[in-house]
Amino acid sequence: MRDAGDLSFYKSRKKGDKHKPYPLWLDRDEVNQKWLIYDQKFVDAIKKTFQLLPTMGGRKIARILREDGITNVAGTRGIT
Repeated sequence: MRDAGDLSFYKSRKKGDKHKPYPLWLDRDEVNQKWLIYDQKFVDAIKKTFQLLPTMGGRKIARILREDGITNVAGTRGIT
């Protein structure tokens, strides 16, 4: 069992590695034991989503994100 605050379990992403037990937009710096932003475009999309949520529904937000060029994690299609 891990102690509270022990983050040694989390390993950094390797190039092309998308499957980790933490969000895609984060990466772990194993040397400095800090969290880093892995992909700023995902962070920007998340911020925009939360800004739009109080005034519109999911479908409209998805359409706006698609128009902004945001794709799914694999990069193969727009947000639905």
